[in-house]
Amino acid sequence: MSSLGVVALALGLVVPTAHRGTFAAPPPQLLRPRTQIPVACATEPPPEPPEEPPEPVDLQQDFEAGQRYGREIRDRFVNPVVDDPGLPYADSLVVVSATLLLAIVSLSTGAPRPSWLVALPGAPEWRALPYVLPAVAHGCQLAICWLLGAFAASAFEKGAYTDGWQEALRRCWRAGAFATGTLILCTQAKTYAVLSAAGLEPVLGASFEGDVAMINSVNELVVDALTQATALTAFRLYRAADAEGYDQ
Repeated sequence: MSSLGVVALALGLVVPTAHRGTFAAPPPQLLRPRTQIPVACATEPPPEPPEEPPEPVDLQQDFEAGQRYGREIRDRFVNPVVDDPGLPYADSLVVVSATLLLAIVSLSTGAPRPSWLVALPGAPEWRALPYVLPAVAHGCQLAICWLLGAFAASAFEKGAYTDGWQEALRRCWRAGAFATGTLILCTQAKTYAVLSAAGLEPVLGASFEGDVAMINSVNELVVDALTQATALTAFRLYRAADAEGYDQ
């Protein structure tokens, strides 16, 4: 046997067992159990709850509720609650006084006079006396509008001036909103009657004279509303403050 054969035989005797078909066990750190990764699966949305059937409408009950509300509104005008009998007179005096003040300012400053501020025929020409009665008459008309608004807003009840200045202000402005609406309707009716009597169409753009008359009516209405709102708001706040001092 040659030397190469001896070497080959020796190498064949020392070949590792792994080369003969058997393998060594892997290290223990490589034998960890596999962790299962959860997979988010698409789920169906939850079913919608069944729709509740609509409540049955009781027409008779709604009709009776409307009747009760109508009677309540009617009673505010037909049978109003006036806890302070002098308050309607005081409010009316405030309205007339504010109208007289507006007339004095118009006459003394030379500002454009409203249509209601005209000299009374036959009155003595002494200072501004001929203008007093027309101003008082216009103030009485505004006072009627205010009284209707005060009845609608229950502004003569005790709570309108004893529940704090916030409640007094709320009742006053609610009454003022109703009174302003009444004044607007009356102004529209008066303007329509005046223009129709003069043969003018009560539509803007129809004639120059009609446009001037309607614009003047709007200006007078705005001035009256702002004047009376300022005067009545100040008086009602004073009345509420006076009532708080009396209660204490």
